[in-house]
Amino acid sequence: MVINDTDELEKPTSSAIIQAEGITCFAHLPITLEGEPVGVLSAFSRSGKGVFTAEFIALLENIAGQVGIAWRNEQQIARLLLVREQEREMQIAKDIQMALLPASLPALEEIQVAGLCVPAHQVGSFALTGHGNSFVSDLVTVDFGLNFLSNSVYFGTVSGDFDDWGGRLYRLVTEKRGVSGAQEPSLPHEWPDLLQNPSLGLELDNPTPLIDVGQPVTAAPAVSWDYNNYWVYFGTGRLYNRNDYNDLNIFTYYGIKEPWDCTGNSFTWATVENKDPDGETEQGERGLLRVDEIKVLAHQRADLAVLECLDETTDCLPPGVTVFSELREYIAGLGCTTNDPAQRGTDGWKREFHREGERNLGQATLLGGLLTYSAYLPSEDICTPEGTSDLYALYFQTGTAWHRPIFKRELVEGEEVDYQKLIGPGLAVSPSLHVGTDTGAKAFLQTSTGAIISLEQPELPFSDYRTGREWWREIYRHILTD
Repeated sequence: MVINDTDELEKPTSSAIIQAEGITCFAHLPITLEGEPVGVLSAFSRSGKGVFTAEFIALLENIAGQVGIAWRNEQQIARLLLVREQEREMQIAKDIQMALLPASLPALEEIQVAGLCVPAHQVGSFALTGHGNSFVSDLVTVDFGLNFLSNSVYFGTVSGDFDDWGGRLYRLVTEKRGVSGAQEPSLPHEWPDLLQNPSLGLELDNPTPLIDVGQPVTAAPAVSWDYNNYWVYFGTGRLYNRNDYNDLNIFTYYGIKEPWDCTGNSFTWATVENKDPDGETEQGERGLLRVDEIKVLAHQRADLAVLECLDETTDCLPPGVTVFSELREYIAGLGCTTNDPAQRGTDGWKREFHREGERNLGQATLLGGLLTYSAYLPSEDICTPEGTSDLYALYFQTGTAWHRPIFKRELVEGEEVDYQKLIGPGLAVSPSLHVGTDTGAKAFLQTSTGAIISLEQPELPFSDYRTGREWWREIYRHILTD
């Protein structure tokens, strides 16, 4: 567009603006790239009219063409640099993965050994916004739908310094939904934008926090499903430096439900508020019930197992909750089986360690409805510098003891159910569970002293924790005992 005399403009609004600016003539020329417009080159004069002659227009067209070429070259250089960086990162990833294989195969008589490592085809990196001076702990990739497509990668962070350590639990969402709503494979370069979908109400950074606990999270989380809710379990604490032994803060263990939208039948990926339940019914705003002060008195039936508080009162219990089954429903809720949001429970539970400095440093195991994890307590006694470790065995939906004994076979009605056992001296991290022909499971832990400790868990909350084929004698035994 070329206007050599602005007095001849026919659009009143444009004319008024141009006259106010004192512009007497102007020209707008498109900047194109391969026939497509990518910008506009504008020129104007306030000193005279008729400035834009044919020769001047030809010069401006030439300049606009050069600008288009320069813009294209800059884009190509940026893409080349990106490709080079990706190739460098791919080579690093390949070298790391190939290093998992030995340089040479062991020579074993009558045994042929082979190995295969398929290097990654794509890599990517992500910045945790607003969380500087921090590092990431171990990661866990989760396929909630059991369809061989991951939904998210969970990991904790450690931030701050020795004066004030902090931390969060994040999830890097890898879940991608197609037009039909079905989950589709996703690639790393797509992940940053997977939570940017305004039509679905999603405008979140990826990775996005599940919760800000304000304490370091150094161990990988554990996950589960109770047919209504998806759970994430993790604890807080660190032990990287000698100064960490002197940290006498009260650390916490969490069981959190991943927020779920019953209407859209999908995760909301909302951040859960770290607060006590206050009557809110919105996902992520319901609060976490503190359960470490709740005692469970043994009974064969969950609806007759009475609850008490450590101080022998009922002040630690939610209103209307007196027995184990009511506590389970108060926290876990009914999920999407009810249309009443008030009956969908809290956002989960939390329990504080009762001893100063006691902390969780290892991933939990989950089997048959029982959450098993270790905790470490540093010692100030020079005679026991290695400290001590304990094993916790909690019901996965409540974070308390189950209503029947876990560490022994005898049930005494009205007796407090024990959920904690001393492992012994030294640091123990993640327990391993073994299931044999007998009922229940056995937890194995190795401590920093070299000792291997085993603790029996003769009865688990769920009986159908075994998979695979079953011996006919076991089937017969089940028939006799059911």
